[in-house]
Amino acid sequence: MSDTPPELTDLAAEKAPGRPLLALVLLGIAARLAVVALAGNELIAWWSGGSDAPAYVTLASNIAEGRGFSYAGQPTAFRPPLYPLLLAGMMRAFGSHYVLAMRVLQFVAGLLTAYLCWRLGRRMFSREAARGALVFTLFLPTLVYFSGEMLTECLAALATAIFLHYLLAALAGERTAAWGLGATVGLGSLLRFTTGACVLIAAPAAIHAAKNRKAWLRPVLVFALAAAIFSPWLVRNRLVFGEWLISTQTGGNALTGLLAPQGRALPEETARLKEAAGWLMQDLETNGPSRATLPSEPELNRDAWQKAKTLWRKENARLLPLLVKKLGYFWLSTDQLVGTQHLSERERLLRAALVVPYWVVLGLAVVGWIALRRRQPHLAKSLAYYTLLMTAAHILFAMNTRLRTPLFDPLLAVLAGGGWVALKACRHPWGADQRLDRAESGA
Repeated sequence: MSDTPPELTDLAAEKAPGRPLLALVLLGIAARLAVVALAGNELIAWWSGGSDAPAYVTLASNIAEGRGFSYAGQPTAFRPPLYPLLLAGMMRAFGSHYVLAMRVLQFVAGLLTAYLCWRLGRRMFSREAARGALVFTLFLPTLVYFSGEMLTECLAALATAIFLHYLLAALAGERTAAWGLGATVGLGSLLRFTTGACVLIAAPAAIHAAKNRKAWLRPVLVFALAAAIFSPWLVRNRLVFGEWLISTQTGGNALTGLLAPQGRALPEETARLKEAAGWLMQDLETNGPSRATLPSEPELNRDAWQKAKTLWRKENARLLPLLVKKLGYFWLSTDQLVGTQHLSERERLLRAALVVPYWVVLGLAVVGWIALRRRQPHLAKSLAYYTLLMTAAHILFAMNTRLRTPLFDPLLAVLAGGGWVALKACRHPWGADQRLDRAESGA
């Protein structure tokens, strides 16, 4: 008897749509390989338009050289620790070719994300929807773009896909899902701090469909495992700063959300931030002399929070229009259409053009969620809760396409696969019942 997993057997056994699907999959893989090849060993690719990559590299270099998690000898808790630690490991393992090695790793992570989205599509909808989810994931511009960036987004998107996999398992009553949810939330929080909010979704899901009296242990396990994985970071900050803190970035990010809501380093926005806070991120994330002139990070963070609160009271009437703009940047990628005057004309046109396919996927995802709500209402509600919670986690801060991508774009690709099948069923009503039955049964 073959030991091949049934999912891989099903994927290899595609009949009528097999060749077109294979061609699209190979083209998607080739596109991602091209991104890696074109970016090569350069830290910032020509299409990047600016990046936080130098800050990550500076921090990783300090770690690799034995200076600890610090800038200019000053301890930092500004960035989540996992990506800089991974980057430092790449520096030691691959020397001057660490950038290319990291991009190859992110390429593999992108393929794993696509595979998991295929599995999610099959479980949530049908085999046909799964094929759509696979193709959408491979070609979604944001996911392709970040596979070549020296940032956390690509690995965080994989973490999101894994989280969604265990979320569906938990909602199906699988006992081991609690372990997967706890581990994913814990590791994801070390990659991006906002991922920690997912525990509020993971814990209730772990108890869903439980039949025995000890079911209450499952959400406890989720919390305990996530806390155990994340706690070394908290202990380190307590020992270094004398405080229990998660991040020293929140205050500065709150000011950015008011004064530079797209999170771009535009000259006029940079001037406003400098005037309001008295410092900028580039003054902090450096080994240069500017770091020695600043107080400790917790002190800077508290001061920035106080200034942000003062501005909120002062700008009260402006907050609602600002929120509408930020939600547009976050969910409609309008940040790629406005505020890009610092980029070349070629880059502006490219970004604007790539927003259109994202809008198509977003529209299909809405249709897919409506179809899912008819067939699996509890799952649809859980995904809506996830969407609202993780959007709310960013409301006070900068909001843009980059922040949305790892949290939502894998899910949007899966839902878009379901939406595509639902629209096909509407166009061909004689096949609608069969398709919906397949979606319900996961055939």
